[in-house]
Amino acid sequence: MFVRLCGWLADNHFARELAAQRDPQGFARLRELCACDPDLPATVRARTIHRAAVIVAAKGGTVAQVTIGDLIAEHAAECGTMARPGMDTQVLYGLLRAMGVITGPPTFRQLRAVGPRTPAELIGRYNLACAPIRDLLADYLAERQPALDYSTLNQLSYELGKLFWAGLEQHHPGIASLHLPDDVARAWKQRLQAKDPARSCPSGPDAGVPAERISAGHCLASVRAFYLDLADWATADPARWAQHAVPCPIRAHETRSHKTIQHRKSRMDARTRERLPALPALPALVSAVTQRRKDTAALPAAARQAEPGQAFTAAGQTLIRSPLRYGAARKIWAHEPGSSICSRDRAMGHWASSPRQVALGSIGDLESGGEWRACPRGCRRGARRRALRADGVTDRAGCAAAPAAGSQKPHHRGGRGGDPGDPFQNQPPGAGA
Repeated sequence: MFVRLCGWLADNHFARELAAQRDPQGFARLRELCACDPDLPATVRARTIHRAAVIVAAKGGTVAQVTIGDLIAEHAAECGTMARPGMDTQVLYGLLRAMGVITGPPTFRQLRAVGPRTPAELIGRYNLACAPIRDLLADYLAERQPALDYSTLNQLSYELGKLFWAGLEQHHPGIASLHLPDDVARAWKQRLQAKDPARSCPSGPDAGVPAERISAGHCLASVRAFYLDLADWATADPARWAQHAVPCPIRAHETRSHKTIQHRKSRMDARTRERLPALPALPALVSAVTQRRKDTAALPAAARQAEPGQAFTAAGQTLIRSPLRYGAARKIWAHEPGSSICSRDRAMGHWASSPRQVALGSIGDLESGGEWRACPRGCRRGARRRALRADGVTDRAGCAAAPAAGSQKPHHRGGRGGDPGDPFQNQPPGAGA
């Protein structure tokens, strides 16, 4: 009786007048608490006061006598009478907790949480008129349930129950077969591409304009899989599934996701372009990367002007160009004074070749000087060594084994004269020490 009375009062202005006369102090306290939250929209405040008035008018008493059971009953009444029940119930629940009227979990959703719903309950949320199709969808979800997690099962029930069959029943009352005529299937697929403007954008400058449904392609794929699964299961269990095995109204080319992926990437890029200029640290980052690029390009340029064994200064660093023991100077090596640690011209020149690579290289390989420790003695031929930057972060670089004691010739991989990309060919004196 209480639930039906709440349902009748939910859309009745008489409830607010009756409640205002019955408990003016309680409702004044509710309005005061609502006003304390500046982020609470006026529509939510009005809906919260009206919801409390419905409970007081249906039950009797005052606001201070409202219980958790009254909130649950009022929510159940809204589910039976309203298109969007339970909106902002958490606001009234939080206000009553703040007033000390009720005690319970922090959120109204936790209060109503009863665990995962069964497939029949998931489909039952949409109040489908055709009982055979409703039972078929529940059986289909039960068959798919062992292989799906609950969130995927819930999404599948929404696509099949709400978007697919409930949408068909709304525009074609009395429909009772999965075998859809071409015009019915075509009209449904067109409606699927756009959301209901009353729900997607109820107010604002875009009010009344249908919004694109981004998940339309995924819904088409789910419905197509539903039809194909029924046709496949009909061969294994004809008594149960054969009566529902009908031609699928969705063709294979309609579920291709290539354009969907492109559109998603385009939206991601658009969000990045919109939000990137607003980052407070962006100017500092651009300035730091630009300076790193200039410093990184200055190091190899200054090294080429110096003679082997001569010191040079660039980008705030003083290095000595290392003489080579053998071979042509295909690469320029440099080391700090009093150290055998060498820098690679190949790395510096590579990162200085383009602005994007410089930004990565200056922060990565060439940070804090970009020096590399020499390959330890006795490492095996063809081994990979771990290069250690000056700041202690490790990277990987390929190298040939260090020359054996008393040997003046470097090891070459496979006897082919070495790897052309090996940074440790033509090593300067002390690089293997």
